[in-house]
Amino acid sequence: MINNNYDELLTGFNIAGDERQNSFSKMAELTSQSPLKKTFHAEEICSPVSITQALDAGTTRIGHGIATIDNE
Repeated sequence: MINNNYDELLTGFNIAGDERQNSFSKMAELTSQSPLKKTFHAEEICSPVSITQALDAGTTRIGHGIATIDNE
C-alpha cells in the first residue's frame, strides 16, 4: 500500500528498532517495491555485522553506526 500511495514530500523511510530482532530483512520485504530511500539504524546494539545486514537489506544510509570506530 505505501509503495503506491505516498505524498511527494515523503522522501524515505527511517527504520529503527532493536537490531537483535533481525528486523532488517522484514523491513526490506515491506519496502522493497518502494522507490523511496531507506535509512536503517544499525550497530547501536550489535556488532558490525548489523551494518552488513542493513546494507544487504537495501539501506541507502546507516543511522548512528556508533560502534564502527571499534571495528578494525
